Amino acid sequence: MIGKSVPAILSVMLGVSVSIAQGQSGMSAQMGVKITPDTVTIGQPFLLVVRVRVKPGFTAEFPQMPDSSGEKPSTIALIGAPLLERPPTDSLEFRATYKLTAWDVGAQAIPLTDVHVVGPQGTGFLPLRATVFVKSVLPADTTLRVPKPLRARYPVQKTNWWPLIILAIAAALAELLWWIYKRWRARRDAPRDPYDVALDEFKRVEALELPQKGEPERHAVLMAEAMRVYLSAKVPAAGISDTPRQLVDHVTGAGLADERVRGIMEETELLKFARARTSSDASLQLGRNARAIVELVEKQLEPKPDDQAKAA
Repeated sequence: MIGKSVPAILSVMLGVSVSIAQGQSGMSAQMGVKITPDTVTIGQPFLLVVRVRVKPGFTAEFPQMPDSSGEKPSTIALIGAPLLERPPTDSLEFRATYKLTAWDVGAQAIPLTDVHVVGPQGTGFLPLRATVFVKSVLPADTTLRVPKPLRARYPVQKTNWWPLIILAIAAALAELLWWIYKRWRARRDAPRDPYDVALDEFKRVEALELPQKGEPERHAVLMAEAMRVYLSAKVPAAGISDTPRQLVDHVTGAGLADERVRGIMEETELLKFARARTSSDASLQLGRNARAIVELVEKQLEPKPDDQAKAA
């Protein structure tokens, strides 16, 4: 016995325990257990293979590893789930393969309970007692290990982060200012609504009080020009380069405004090119008509409730 290794002794003990269990169970079953390798180190995976041969009409049920979260956790841990192999139709051998690992040195008992053999006469038990030897990786005499001398203290160089922090803040502020400038420029360059432009132009011309200053013709021409620019932008198919007659045709063809637009355009042509004269009251009336045409067309172009319902 002195010449035998610890794994060999454990293997013999394992075979004896299985044989006794088979004899006491009274069941017609044979069980074999194999551990590969039989000697491991801490954390090294190993396989436990359990084979049970039964008579026809019998089945074998293999145990599960206990929960490691109990009051006394086991030093043997299961890796994954056990591989259970059912026999084919012409075989009566059941097989289970457990992948395990050990976390303590010395002889470690694998915490598996009995194998159940179920048959027509009831259920029998085959005690499963298996042990694995875990060897230590330390030398026989740990005092022979001479520790290394202490290393010199690692030089710690302090970094001045303030310049980088200030630079990051400056970059963030620059990005914010650039974003604000782009928003402002986009709002400034965004095209205004022709209706708002026309109203502002009417107010500007009226604020000049040209009829009171002896320039009624200029007042009439400027008010008519504001109306023409609005109609060129709002009326479909109309353009800023249209002649007065073309613009009137586009407006009336679209079913917009009324006949006043034709009178305004014709009178304005006479004032601009024929150097015709007009009175202050007539110029003011022409300006009021131009403003009324703009407001009428804007109202006509507004979507009607029926059109909105159809679009929805």
